[in-house]
Amino acid sequence: MFTREELTRLNTIRGNGELFTTVYLNVNPVTNPKGEYFITFRNMVKPEIEKLSNSDQKAVKEDVKKIEAYLKSAKTEFKKSLVIISSTQLDMWEVYHLSVPLKNQVVIDRTPYLKPLTSIMEQHRSYAVALVDRVHARLFNIQLGEIAEYAELFTPDIPGKHKKGGWQGRDENRFRRHIDQHIHFHLRDVVTKLEGLLSRGEVSHIIIGGSEESLLLFTKMLSQPIMAKTAGTFTADMHSGNDEILGNSMKIIRGVEKSDEEGLVEELVTRASKNGTAAAGLEDVLSQMQKGNIHHLVYLDGFRSSGYKCQSCDFLTIQDLKACPYCSTVLENIEHLIDFAIQKAIDMGSEISAIAENRKLQEVGNIGALLRY
Repeated sequence: MFTREELTRLNTIRGNGELFTTVYLNVNPVTNPKGEYFITFRNMVKPEIEKLSNSDQKAVKEDVKKIEAYLKSAKTEFKKSLVIISSTQLDMWEVYHLSVPLKNQVVIDRTPYLKPLTSIMEQHRSYAVALVDRVHARLFNIQLGEIAEYAELFTPDIPGKHKKGGWQGRDENRFRRHIDQHIHFHLRDVVTKLEGLLSRGEVSHIIIGGSEESLLLFTKMLSQPIMAKTAGTFTADMHSGNDEILGNSMKIIRGVEKSDEEGLVEELVTRASKNGTAAAGLEDVLSQMQKGNIHHLVYLDGFRSSGYKCQSCDFLTIQDLKACPYCSTVLENIEHLIDFAIQKAIDMGSEISAIAENRKLQEVGNIGALLRY
């Protein structure tokens, strides 16, 4: 899982004149059913190598061999995008599998090329999830639709229950206060940890899970900064698996992002109907895409459509044409037209937003785009 902390670490990497080969590659099996990404990489890296001196070429070719070997052997790990940063001169090899699409790029330079990674981290919020009870706390990070557990807090010396005893129950009351104090210190540690994440800008929102009793105790202790950034709560057992925690959290995350999505769709529909600076519907979007005019592509998550693709110039259409109108190549029938359209928009530098649910977007054809001109 790629995190902001990882991006910060990569930003500190500097060589002493050594070269880094940074690769961003679309490896989505839907748009690369025959492993076309391997040829794509070769075609991209060749002109970059030719720009280098003979000595630098020798060093980079070692990177290329390693990258090609990995592309052939690690297919089962691929998601939508693959990021590789390699420098054999510095014995550096970093690989990231991402669930979001990225533009195909190869950059050979004296530092790692991180701009695309920086951009996606700015576009996608980061959430901290705290799963708490009286003695445990598990902390998770959700970024780019993926979850990772990164910390566990445990206070093992909190006493258990004590049966009634002593003069008029005073021993019992004293023991209960002792337990409550331990629980308070434990939960206070969790609060401090979350405050640190917020103050360092590592997360934008916080989600809290646990039993109803634990949630009641913990939420009473939250500071104002945490309360302001708490997106919601859910009930769960401390031993819940990552998938269950992610599922509960995503319900809350969708609620947080819904207002932003509604505003984006409202702007799109208004502009499409009034001044023509937006496209609505698949045919209109594909027409503007062919012109390179897509600034921000917006579509309903799960929207599917078949269509046709030119094998030569990547022209996309829903019309059953005999040949490509731009290069006369015979068109190929494709089942996953939307996936190819998304990647094409990414390659032209467009922003991408997948909307979970929206009636207005559905009414205009499930897909639209804000235009560049």
